[in-house]
Amino acid sequence: MKKTKPQFYEEFNNKDSIIIVSPFPTYKDSKMKNITGVSTYTYNLVNSIYRNSKSASQKLIILSDISDNSKPKSLKNLLVIPTWDKKTLNPFYKIQQNIDIFENANKILVHFEFNMYGGIINTLLFPYFLFKNQHKNITLVLHQVAEDISSLGGHIGIFNNVTLKFYDFFYKLFFKSLLFPKTKIIVHDKILKTRIINFGCKNDIFVIPHGLGEFKTEISETDARKKLGLKSNDFILLIFGFVAWYKGTDLIVDKIKEFSKKNPNSNIKLIIAGGESFNLKDKPHYQKYYQNFLQQIENVPEIIHTGFIENKKVPLYFSASDLVIFPYRTLMSSSGPFAICLSFQKPFLLAESLVPMLDTGDIKQIMEEYNIKKSDISFKILGNDLFKKLTLLQEDTQKIRKISRLSKKVSKIRNWEIISQLYLKIINTNL
Repeated sequence: MKKTKPQFYEEFNNKDSIIIVSPFPTYKDSKMKNITGVSTYTYNLVNSIYRNSKSASQKLIILSDISDNSKPKSLKNLLVIPTWDKKTLNPFYKIQQNIDIFENANKILVHFEFNMYGGIINTLLFPYFLFKNQHKNITLVLHQVAEDISSLGGHIGIFNNVTLKFYDFFYKLFFKSLLFPKTKIIVHDKILKTRIINFGCKNDIFVIPHGLGEFKTEISETDARKKLGLKSNDFILLIFGFVAWYKGTDLIVDKIKEFSKKNPNSNIKLIIAGGESFNLKDKPHYQKYYQNFLQQIENVPEIIHTGFIENKKVPLYFSASDLVIFPYRTLMSSSGPFAICLSFQKPFLLAESLVPMLDTGDIKQIMEEYNIKKSDISFKILGNDLFKKLTLLQEDTQKIRKISRLSKKVSKIRNWEIISQLYLKIINTNL
């Protein structure tokens, strides 16, 4: 059957064009829809490349997922083609059709995280899709690289140790199946690169930190608290992002409830700014987890749960907060919420599981420059360590300001304008 060539085919079908395979947001009634960690990431990356492109021939072709109100869109050097549906069997068939249509476009940037293209069958088809395109110049962005499946039992709804060990074997085998010799790999933290190397990878692996700077709106803490109805003397903790088991939000809820009972006059309040996970909301085990979470926070005055919040309201919650906390049970990917925290130049505390992110070159160097130790900005999930750290920070405002300066300096280095240029350099390199 003859392939139908889309509009703008001639303009975009050239050797300098870059095909990007990724979920991508849409707009409906002036509101951004289809928001996931990867779709938002790709949106910010593409926008930065588009704004700063110095080559008239380097055009971007986005082969996106099909979602509510998605339709083809063309700008000067950008073409978005809704192509695949994760609910269908083998979405890569449609993706491949479009890649073949743009036969002169030799550069492909492929984003991957689990459940992004569908369930287990579709995920297992992903290595074959990469294999079919080995004649192209492929760059693969791995957004998730967990150490093993055993550390994610609650996240995937498997609690039997024997079953988890069985999955561990195939998990590592799956990653090895992605490591074709000519495929360039991008990850966001040094620890993720180390894990891939431990899987037996001999590819070129590049560490490009998560980009920052997409939020431009500025609002004072006083004004933000007024708009949100928060008291000026409350010490506001913020947890931002989709609620998920691996992020440990439920663990902090229990600790806040216990602390508030013992300290009824405390001014500590917790805002949980996030709703259901887009990738997991249809999974029965996740639905059970999320419903238990909602029951857990019911009638707890010290905790405010917003549900999903639109991008335009994100600055309100970060500006109103005193400290952003990340109580993750395990590190399986670079944290998008942590990137946003840095972009707002906020002080933060990380659970010990996220401490390896601090070994990535730029942030490690700035910590040394400011004499900030890992123990200064991390806490143990078990026990009362979090509230010990909170008490110290409330009493030592100078230390909070020092952590804010750390965030500010990292935000400048990881600005999307810089990050997008690092991407282009790698994408345009032939192995």
